[in-house]
Amino acid sequence: LSRKASGRKEEDPHPRVTSDFSAKFTMADARLTLNDLTFDIPGAVVVLDGRYALRQETLAFAGDVYLDAKVSQMVSGFKSLLLKMVDPIFREKGRTKIPIKVSGTRGSPKFGLDAARVFD
Repeated sequence: LSRKASGRKEEDPHPRVTSDFSAKFTMADARLTLNDLTFDIPGAVVVLDGRYALRQETLAFAGDVYLDAKVSQMVSGFKSLLLKMVDPIFREKGRTKIPIKVSGTRGSPKFGLDAARVFD
């Protein structure tokens, strides 16, 4: 993740990566609510808000991934060429901002683009 988020190529050496993880949380009624859940590695920062239902083991999070690399730099070949057209849509203050959502269950999480927030 760090290598792609930084825009480095597959053949680049794999350095040791450290990460920072922080959040504010509350727990009530068998529900863990996380605010400002932040996961930070070189080249990327993930910021989420949401909740985890302990009994049902369901996830409901939304937030953003901030990347140093442009979307087109994270893939190669023909895909990279096609994605150059959408690079400006996701760029904000010199970084790529991708709205994401996490849903599903603990055993089968679903990670994806939050398409409804792409143009916010």
